[in-house]
Amino acid sequence: MILIPNLLTFLNLCFGLSAIFFSLSGDWGTACQILLFSIFFDIADGWTARRLDRVTRFGAFFDSAANFVSFGLAPAFIFYSYESRHSAFVLAALIFYTGSSAFRLIRFHIQKPFMRPGTFQGLPTTASAAIFVAGFWIAPSVFYFWLLSLLMISRVQVSKPSLHKNIRVPAES
Repeated sequence: MILIPNLLTFLNLCFGLSAIFFSLSGDWGTACQILLFSIFFDIADGWTARRLDRVTRFGAFFDSAANFVSFGLAPAFIFYSYESRHSAFVLAALIFYTGSSAFRLIRFHIQKPFMRPGTFQGLPTTASAAIFVAGFWIAPSVFYFWLLSLLMISRVQVSKPSLHKNIRVPAES
């Protein structure tokens, strides 16, 4: 049972890497669609670990590493391969976004024991990637990266969405 959440995390990572590969070949639409699968598997891995009562320290760090690739690197690669003008402004925005993603994920692990239950501090990287995909399909702009970066590193309290909190599968002995 402990392998199921980690398998879902692995799928998040695989889809994140695939989004990077598709972006490098210039297929940005497919890259964004694939990123949606990463988002799905990121939500599913944590939900499954909690429901199976299989939350582990390894799983938490594996999840953050996968999230950094899928939601920190992949959106930057997608936009970089899309944007034909590789100006210092664009490059700075993408570097700031990637660094903000890493900062947000590390801060989550450090502050998790001290956070108010049911909240996140700063915009989660998964939500940032979802907003990026929506913005990319509507009107691609480097300004999304500046805004999302600031929201990720901000101290604003964001409520956690709840998906059937009361469903639990007992752990096997």
